[in-house]
Amino acid sequence: MVFLVPPFDLRRGPETTVLGFQSWNGKRPMRAVVVDRNDFSLRKVIEMPAGMVLHLGNGWNQGQSVRLDACLAPDDGNLQALSGAMRGETPHAPNTDSVLVTLDLERGTARTEVLLRNTEFPRVASADVGQRYPIVSCSSPPASPTCTSA
Repeated sequence: MVFLVPPFDLRRGPETTVLGFQSWNGKRPMRAVVVDRNDFSLRKVIEMPAGMVLHLGNGWNQGQSVRLDACLAPDDGNLQALSGAMRGETPHAPNTDSVLVTLDLERGTARTEVLLRNTEFPRVASADVGQRYPIVSCSSPPASPTCTSA
């Protein structure tokens, strides 16, 4: 199992909301925490460039690597926009990209490859879940190109 952990500092106060006590720290890396799904032991923690994960898609093992689809943003602007939406505001949220993340467990390195810019919700056919796939589908705003493959 892989958990992508964005670089938030937690600052709790007596009247702070859950969103309010999370403070973005883009100087720290995002971490990919890899856990063995058989016994939940920690396998590896791999640092990645700072970023915010919004959605996860498919994932699979490939030799000593784990590959997964994710929707990433450069910072927490989407969460801040969501906070404004909850107050009836319509702030602009930064664009997100659907990416393919490759975690090399042997070397402890991560690499990302942009599948398509300005997209969300990477998905594959249910028959392809947990394995390499031929086509990934993404949602995008009107007039955006179609996400086609990984």
